[in-house]
Amino acid sequence: MCMIAKKVLKIIGWILLIAFVSFCIYDGYMYHTAYKYGSAPFYLFIMVRFLSFALPGILCLVISHFLKCNRRN
Repeated sequence: MCMIAKKVLKIIGWILLIAFVSFCIYDGYMYHTAYKYGSAPFYLFIMVRFLSFALPGILCLVISHFLKCNRRN
């Protein structure tokens, strides 16, 4: 059961990090094409995406790395 939890946390972590990168690329494209005269600075978009995708992804990867499985023989 513990090994499954480690694998699931790793998969969720990588999916969240990939989503962070892809949404940042999309935000950069939209910021420079559609929202040329937007009132919010671009780094604000990056910070919001970091808090919503990258930080939970990093936490999932760190927890899965340090999760210890007790095996009984």
